[in-house]
Amino acid sequence: MMNWQKHLRIATIAWVMGSVWLIISAAGGLAQSAPTAGDAYTPDAPTLVTPAEADLITGLTHPPLGIPTLSWTRVISASGYQVQISTSSGFGATVVSTETSNPSYTPIIALGDGVFYWRARAKSSTTWGAYSEIASFTVSWSHRGEIYPVLLAPEDGAEFAAFAHTHFTWQAVPGAATYQFRIATDPQMVNTAYTAVTTTPQHTPLARLGNNVYYWQVTPIDNKGHAGALSPIWHFTFAWNTAPALLSPADAATLPFVPRFAWTAVEAAKEYRLQISTQQNFNTYDQIVTRSTDYTPVKALSNDQDYFWRVQAVDKRNTASPWSQIRLFRARWSFKPQLLSPSNNSTQLAYPFFAWTPAPGAEQHELQSALGTSFDDVIEDTTLQNVPQHNQPK
Repeated sequence: MMNWQKHLRIATIAWVMGSVWLIISAAGGLAQSAPTAGDAYTPDAPTLVTPAEADLITGLTHPPLGIPTLSWTRVISASGYQVQISTSSGFGATVVSTETSNPSYTPIIALGDGVFYWRARAKSSTTWGAYSEIASFTVSWSHRGEIYPVLLAPEDGAEFAAFAHTHFTWQAVPGAATYQFRIATDPQMVNTAYTAVTTTPQHTPLARLGNNVYYWQVTPIDNKGHAGALSPIWHFTFAWNTAPALLSPADAATLPFVPRFAWTAVEAAKEYRLQISTQQNFNTYDQIVTRSTDYTPVKALSNDQDYFWRVQAVDKRNTASPWSQIRLFRARWSFKPQLLSPSNNSTQLAYPFFAWTPAPGAEQHELQSALGTSFDDVIEDTTLQNVPQHNQPK
């Protein structure tokens, strides 16, 4: 009887201290042995589930950037997990090393293209278990070149003389944070003439180009600076060869006054060169540089003279357009003053008052009085500044 009581007491103690583990073991059928009070529990290694070994992860299978969700089996009594991703199977350096309370994890950064290795382990309280077996997966954001910027405009082989608003456009690439836009002078895109980074699938170059054939291409970039598949290469011709069209004066016009020269504007012109010459071959000329599309000379031109003129546009790169056509005009300032006072054949005027109508455009007048109509015997020869009258001095 005493032995039975002793055994009963022992069984009762065992029930109090260990029944939980016995019941769980019986219910779950776990092969894992139950820990005893005060023992440190080391959790088992999890089994990796997804992605499967050597899976291809792309922007199509895991849009938009080809970032997989890593998952593994849940470990009993695990309080957390650690997952690591590396570009080396030895995990000398890691791309991702983080802890999570769930048996799955999705990286919050773009991984970039390449082969990656990953593993996971469980933790119970402060005790880490062994790592799982190592698995690998391959990332190709472009789905091996199938996802790339599709160029839209300008069409391949286009020709133009200036850049318009949103001149270059292409289809957006899912997952792209920015785009590198490049223009080169060779189809291999080695000799770069212009480059820019934009956050939108369009760009207008901020700099002028010289007349030439150019090639352009776009590269998508993810949020970690990884480049995606390049677009095809298209080409265009930059041909700034539009000459100004002359407006006035008309060709072969006869002008009594200083002319106002006018011509049409040329797109992207910074300034214009106006040349005026008395020679049709322009061996010698006066040149005026202006940002306007018209010009009026400050000084009068020589009278009774034929003049030739032409205009050329210049852009910000100091590239000159072709010259306009050449026009001719004749300067013929031939106004005659009409005498008003004294009247013709007046007599007994010792100190006459002379007056006449002003000639349009005249800056000065020359007054002569003589004893005969041949003006061989001049009494007075006076130059007057823009005054159409004169008192004979006493």
